[in-house]
Amino acid sequence: LLEIYLFKIAAESVKVRARVGGYLEQVNFKEGQLVKKGDLLFVIDPRTFEAELASAKARVAEVQARVKLADTNLKRAKELFAADVVSQEVLDTRNCEMLAANAALLSAQAVLRKAQLNLDFAYIRAPISGRISEKLVDIGNLVVANSTVLTTIVKYDVIQAYFELSERDVVNYREAGLFKQVNVDAGTGPKVDLRLFENTDRTYSGILNYRDNQISEETATLAMRADFDNTDGALTPGMFGTISVAGETLKDAILVPEGAIGTDLVGRYVMVVDNDG
Repeated sequence: LLEIYLFKIAAESVKVRARVGGYLEQVNFKEGQLVKKGDLLFVIDPRTFEAELASAKARVAEVQARVKLADTNLKRAKELFAADVVSQEVLDTRNCEMLAANAALLSAQAVLRKAQLNLDFAYIRAPISGRISEKLVDIGNLVVANSTVLTTIVKYDVIQAYFELSERDVVNYREAGLFKQVNVDAGTGPKVDLRLFENTDRTYSGILNYRDNQISEETATLAMRADFDNTDGALTPGMFGTISVAGETLKDAILVPEGAIGTDLVGRYVMVVDNDG
C-alpha cells in the first residue's frame, strides 16, 4: 500500500554573519551564483586586525626574551647555590622569575592566536556549498560582529522533504516494520517517491532517513524527513507536493486509483456502489 502525504521542501541554509566588526571593504561574488565551501565572499577592512597582530607578535618576542633571561639567571643561581655562594632565597627568587616569565609567554601567545583569528575572520568565507542570495550590506557600511546578516547560502544538492504521520499511521507503520528500516545514524532507510503539485508527471526518488523521537502534543503527529538528490536543481525550497511512502504488503487487496480516495476529518475513504446502484 502507498500512503500519500502533503509535504514541504526544505534545504540546509546558512545566514552568513561576520565574527568581527568593521567596515565592509570587498564583496567577491555575484548575487545568485553557486559558491563552494571556503570561497571568499566578503572582506572587512583588515588594517586594524593586521596592526593588532603585529603588536601581538612583538609582545611574544619581548616575553620570549624575558624567558631566555630568566632561564639564564636561574641556571647561574643554581650553579652559585651549589658552590654555596648565594642563599636558598636567591635561588627561589630566580625560579619564581622563570615561572612568571613562562606564564607571561603563554598569555602573550594566547593574545597572538586571538589576533590571528580576528584577522582571519575579516575574510569571510562560505561555510557551505550552495546558491548564494543577494548581498544585504553594501561596501563601506559598518558590519557589527555576530549580528549583521551579510547574505544567505542555500544548499541545493540535497533537498529535504518534511511530512507528518498521524498517530494512527504511526501505529500502522510500526506494525508493518517501516520504522525498523530507518537508520538515522547511517542516513539510510526505505525508498519514497514525491511529485510536485505543479508537475504530476515526474516522480523523484528519495530515502526516508529521519523520524522524530516523539509525537507532537500540538498536532498529534510524528515528524519525518526524506532526502532527495537535487544535483540538477529541479527542486526548490518552499515547494509543496505529495510524497508516497511504502507501507505494508497485502495479498488479495483491492487496488484503486489514487483519485478515487477521499479525505475528511476522520480519515481516508472510498465511495462504493452496491448491486442496486
